[in-house]
Amino acid sequence: MYRIFQKSNLLYLALLVLVAVPLFAGLGSFTIRLWDESRLAANAVEMYEGGNPWVTYFNGAPDMWNTKPPLMIWLQVASMKLWGVNEWALRCPSAVAALCTFILLFRLIQQRTGSLLWAALTVIVLVTTRGYIDLHVTRTGDYDALLILWTTIGGLSVWKYTETQSGRWLYTAAIGFGLAVLTKSIAGLLFLPAIAIYLLLSGQLRDLLSRRDTYLAILVFLLLALPYYFIREHYNPGYLAAVKENELGGRFLEAKEANAGHWSFYLSWLTGRDFLFWFAALPFGIWLGWKQRHSRNGRLVLFAAITGLGFLFLISLAKTKLGWYDAPIYPYLAIVSAFAIYRAVQYLYTSRNIRPV
Repeated sequence: MYRIFQKSNLLYLALLVLVAVPLFAGLGSFTIRLWDESRLAANAVEMYEGGNPWVTYFNGAPDMWNTKPPLMIWLQVASMKLWGVNEWALRCPSAVAALCTFILLFRLIQQRTGSLLWAALTVIVLVTTRGYIDLHVTRTGDYDALLILWTTIGGLSVWKYTETQSGRWLYTAAIGFGLAVLTKSIAGLLFLPAIAIYLLLSGQLRDLLSRRDTYLAILVFLLLALPYYFIREHYNPGYLAAVKENELGGRFLEAKEANAGHWSFYLSWLTGRDFLFWFAALPFGIWLGWKQRHSRNGRLVLFAAITGLGFLFLISLAKTKLGWYDAPIYPYLAIVSAFAIYRAVQYLYTSRNIRPV
């Protein structure tokens, strides 16, 4: 029965329903949230009504408080043209981005490791993670679900490069991180230090820095991420100065809007709320990944652990702390915790002399 279920389409259908219900059900049934969602809603409505597509407006004037690039707002405007000006249209891009993230994780693990069970468990862990399926992430019209899609594409593309040495994955990573910057500015690059640590520990950093594809990929990233800033400055003089104040060090070096917190702020949220059900499996997943570090499965687990926990460490150093800033780590941590559960299931079936898939 176990093998029949894994080979049938019932699993795909069950996972689709499991994901779609918390992402889309009642998406337009509650009021717009303060602050970020309402600010984006105002930006999107003013652009929808004929504003300059390069400049976001608030109360008829260029918005110099929210200085992030407008990729999310462009998608919200497109959604409003399709669905009308309402809460559903505002939030639909977030839900679609989250759905794409689930599909990405499932397909990556299924194709790269050959384990349908691990892929399914990763989806189950992430869809039941409160730090991901929540307000300000997948359930509201904020930046974060879209940001997470791009950073997950970018990070996992780097891992694919380390496994295949194929330059095309460097270009995919460059596009992913470029779109992440166009979604939420410097927040789109916060995974890079942790990824560099993995490359260093795996002995691939020097080789990466010696490749021509690396620098061409950096050029692709710059051509994708930077032009908007100069176009906006052309139409809205003073924009770059506002970006420097708001994004480049401002929130990291000082607590904005009194959003301060202890260094353990995100760790306490992860263990006590956001990843409550799956946190216990995390250390076992890391330990199993280390034991299998010479296999592809083990390397994927270690990459996900270093990337996710490295990001968590970095944002813990920042002065400004908000409950949703840790959301981008959960696709990576879901891979690790799901691996621990997957190996436990394998052990149980092996001990019963049933061959697992």
